[in-house]
Amino acid sequence: MSDSSDDRSALNPRGYGLDPDEDPLQFLGSLLQAMPAYISRVTPDLRIRYLSRTQEGYNAQDVIGARILDFIAERDQAHAKECMESVQRTGQPASYDVEAAGPRGEVAYYSNYVSAVREPDGRVGLCVVAVDVTARRLQEARARATDEQLKLAIEATGIGLWSWNLDTGDVLWNEQMYQIHGVSEPLPLDRYLDEVVHPDDRAQLRDRSERSLARGVYEESLYRVVRPDGDVRYVLSNGRIENDAAGTPIRIAGGTLDVTERQSMEERFRSVQKMESIGSLTAGVAHNFNNMLMVLLPTLEIVSEVVPPAYQPIVEDARVVGDRAADMVRQLMTFAGQRGSSSKAPVPINAVVQDAFEDCQGSLTEPIRMELVLPPDEPFVLANADEIGQVFLNVLHNARDALVDASTEQPHITVRVVPIENESLEPAVRVVVQDNGPGMTEEVHARIFEPFFTTARAQRAGLGLATAFAIVREHEGWITAKSDPGRGATFTITLPLVAGHD
Repeated sequence: MSDSSDDRSALNPRGYGLDPDEDPLQFLGSLLQAMPAYISRVTPDLRIRYLSRTQEGYNAQDVIGARILDFIAERDQAHAKECMESVQRTGQPASYDVEAAGPRGEVAYYSNYVSAVREPDGRVGLCVVAVDVTARRLQEARARATDEQLKLAIEATGIGLWSWNLDTGDVLWNEQMYQIHGVSEPLPLDRYLDEVVHPDDRAQLRDRSERSLARGVYEESLYRVVRPDGDVRYVLSNGRIENDAAGTPIRIAGGTLDVTERQSMEERFRSVQKMESIGSLTAGVAHNFNNMLMVLLPTLEIVSEVVPPAYQPIVEDARVVGDRAADMVRQLMTFAGQRGSSSKAPVPINAVVQDAFEDCQGSLTEPIRMELVLPPDEPFVLANADEIGQVFLNVLHNARDALVDASTEQPHITVRVVPIENESLEPAVRVVVQDNGPGMTEEVHARIFEPFFTTARAQRAGLGLATAFAIVREHEGWITAKSDPGRGATFTITLPLVAGHD
């Protein structure tokens, strides 16, 4: 056997998969060049002795004999050197990632795998395999950027994301879902319906969910949830049902958005439209009624001077009723927006609220605990002090009457003046009147600001809240009521702050 045959046998002693006439060195060189990596043989002093292939823009003379560290970004050189020296010292393979020049001089990223190679003199050189991972790195960066943008979008919109695995029962919520519902654990559908959804909306949502599963198409749902603190929120939920190959639902995923503010705005808009329609009718009635009173009241004045003394009490009673009717007409004209505009000036809201609060306290005939919370800095609104004070007094009397009529145990009324500090809204102040009375049904809530509507046992005209609604509207504010049966009622009067005052 020739010397060359002996060399080939030594390189491949068992001849696995190698033609006896094949030059193993030539085969090995072709193999190294075909691999999608840069394979280098590095001397003990970290210089390149061999490189399987060079990048575009380089040739062998530029690389062979150069320090391998010179082809690595300066910030990564110390890390790479430490890794290679560790392999020389321990003989154990290791790896490191670096930034370096790409094929066309652009920034590229490489994962490098290092193993030890014993030199004839006993020193330890290295074999370094560099794999270009730039595409993967850029893809990961894009994915991170996309995830971050999606996260920011979700946080900005407040969408709660959820999924429910029907096979395992596993439920996943994101942070927004916990914030919307005020709970600390995700809930499967049965518990969600029983513990979170408003009692009046459970049957409808359950039916909708069953139809969605039966059809395999999720039906968008608008419903109310009750937070642990009793706060009722409107939420809009939509999603997608995933089915297996047989068409059986296996997973539901979707999003839930708190639309309470939007719902409140829509309700206020509908309420304003409704009140405008009622106001137009009321204006006509009040106008005709006022014309009759303009004849009736002066006639009673004349008659009172000529009737015999025995009839004087009857005439006087008629005059009292006529005056009350005239006052009612004035309130109706106020509700209809048919009276002349009143003079307005900057008014300290704390002082006006406190006066109304004390007047209501003075009118109490039964023990009701009343609490007033005022901000340290006095908010000012552009208002007619007497009229806006009448608003607060009417709302307070409404709360008082509700507590008395229902014989509420340990009745209390809380009044808070709350400046609005949300930068997205115009500067305003809210006066919140809250009681622990019987609350309102949806039917009562829908009509609470209508003229002549009242649920009080005592005979009252039912114009207090209607007048308050009209006066607040004239002051470019709005008044809302929130209540559930058995949970008391909360009336909120929102007024814009006057320019030049905090």
